[in-house]
Amino acid sequence: MRILLVTHLYPSPSYPYLGVFVKNQVEAFRNVGVEVLLSAVSFPSRGKSFVFLKYLLLFSRTLRLLFLPFDLVHVHYIYPPGLLGLMVKCIRRVPLVVTSHGGDINDMAERNGINKFFTAVILKFSDAIITVSEDIKKKIVARYAIPTEKVRVINMGVNSKIFKPFPREEPEEKIILLFVGRLERVKGLDIILESLLYLPQEVHLLVIGEGREKGRYERFVRDKGLQKRVEFLGGFPQEKLPFMYSQAHLTVIPSREESFGLVGLESMSCGTPVIASSRGGLTEYIKDGINGFLVPSEEPAAWSEKISKVLKMYLSPQWEGLRKRGKGTAQKFSSLHQAEKVKKLYHTILLNRGI
Repeated sequence: MRILLVTHLYPSPSYPYLGVFVKNQVEAFRNVGVEVLLSAVSFPSRGKSFVFLKYLLLFSRTLRLLFLPFDLVHVHYIYPPGLLGLMVKCIRRVPLVVTSHGGDINDMAERNGINKFFTAVILKFSDAIITVSEDIKKKIVARYAIPTEKVRVINMGVNSKIFKPFPREEPEEKIILLFVGRLERVKGLDIILESLLYLPQEVHLLVIGEGREKGRYERFVRDKGLQKRVEFLGGFPQEKLPFMYSQAHLTVIPSREESFGLVGLESMSCGTPVIASSRGGLTEYIKDGINGFLVPSEEPAAWSEKISKVLKMYLSPQWEGLRKRGKGTAQKFSSLHQAEKVKKLYHTILLNRGI
């Protein structure tokens, strides 16, 4: 089986963390016998003219592959990339599969009427829709009147060969919290930064990621005198993340909205427990007090209280049980297992089309 995969999210040497989950899926596909023709661009959007050039480049790369042999087209992110998927479907008469990662439904489609219209068109004429969580599936079915059987929940999965425990090198008297994600309000880093004001001095925070709110967060740290307790490390390539997860006592995911939250599975796979907000797809695999912890509030005081309570368990039998169950959860969502699910969906679509 050979597919054409179209995506505007893909890592490069300059942006090693951008869309790395798509790259992981491409590699997993190859391991389960799915050949991939890849049309991708590897840089973020900055300004309207830059966005135009970005999609013009993606269009030209898709065009170059258009008349090579393949069985179906799979597009990551509904709009705008899904328009290229529709073009391929119409010209080549092949099935179209689209994967929603959440931002396309929660944000992009809600920005204006044009975005919502094209999102609806792409969803209607796709042959199958994949979502990374039940939360996103419910929104698509409810908002766009899509038949529930047309939507499959298959998250991107975690590569356990990469995400595995490393020995901790940080001194034990230093308690490390780790945040990994975009530095934007929706990811909730401000909640954790403020919660540090309620936590003991030995609690430190490492921040991995870039984003438009970085300057504001850095100013908050300076204004509150937290410079010695907070370190902004910038974006990290995937290969370095397992070591950083392993140095942390806890990974924090304070998202105000989260389609799935792959960071949680990565952390669990490395043996580091997770504290996350009770939002979206996070609640679909994190079970409070069993394989991780959930906080239903955005209040920094509530987060500091939960973090303090959890840290008291450190190195206890209960803690080790938590780590073990977290690893077990991550194994259930291995990238190879998820790739097999997608491959099975491909076969079903092609069989129904008589291909």
